[in-house]
Amino acid sequence: MADFFRVQLGIVARSAGHSAAKRSAYQSCGRIVDHLGQVFDFGRKAQEHALPTLVLAPDDAPTWCADPDELWRRAAAAEKRVDAQEARIVDFSLPRQVPRHLWEAAARFVYEPFRERGMVVQVDIHDTPASDGGRNVNIHGLATLRRLSGDGFARKKERAWNEEFRERDGRAVRELVAERLTDFCRRHDLTYAADARPNRDRGLSAPEPTLPRWNWSFARRTGTPTAAVAGLHQHRRRRLAWADAVRELAQAVSASKALLLAEPTFAPAGGDGTSLAILASIRVAARRTIDDPSSPDDANGQPVPAPAYRPHRHRRE
Repeated sequence: MADFFRVQLGIVARSAGHSAAKRSAYQSCGRIVDHLGQVFDFGRKAQEHALPTLVLAPDDAPTWCADPDELWRRAAAAEKRVDAQEARIVDFSLPRQVPRHLWEAAARFVYEPFRERGMVVQVDIHDTPASDGGRNVNIHGLATLRRLSGDGFARKKERAWNEEFRERDGRAVRELVAERLTDFCRRHDLTYAADARPNRDRGLSAPEPTLPRWNWSFARRTGTPTAAVAGLHQHRRRRLAWADAVRELAQAVSASKALLLAEPTFAPAGGDGTSLAILASIRVAARRTIDDPSSPDDANGQPVPAPAYRPHRHRRE
């Protein structure tokens, strides 16, 4: 099975109601006051914050860059438009093969190319339980859009950075993160290889949708899942059922091959020598997918995507 790899890229834009200060507070699971005096407090998430916040800055950066509060106040103050973009998001999931004592080193190694390009990057590591009982470690990166100039930010944004992130719809940055993550694991004798290709090119099913957090908060508070959460759970059950059917089929094929070797007189069926037992196993697996459509492929053999998120009228968190 291919190693899990996830990168999420984004822009913090005022036009969407977001701000760099709010995102910084979310990442650090703390409290920040922005340049307009607005307070953002995510202290309730403090247990998710695994290690102290890192700020990666160019070697000649002013000392205030080390303070996320001051960094993002100045970054926001440099933007004059009401619909301005204030920062860039570069998140990725850390492989479980990486032990805790290497988490910070891995984050620094992956983000080093961005720091070398002149960006200031706030880095935070979140550690939460996964649905399978393992760890779900995510590295959150918040990067500046302007170069540093003197004791502040440059008058113009660095358009060359935009070109890099837009290249092939973000594929270039995804490939960079994959290469750095794979290289880090290789240097530390960890068995992991990131693959930045789309799921379809890797022979994998479509990724699950990322549901807004209020869906989960609503479910915890009321005990009733939203339609989006219910659809996601159903999608997961079907994929598990399909995986079980494929595993049973593989076991049946293996047993049938052993039977053919032990009993040479066992009558084959079909021109390719496929045994009756193998064909029977295929029929059983096919019947299971008809009775309970758990197959991740549609009638044309194309992967069926995860259920699309549809907004609901519940209150946002």
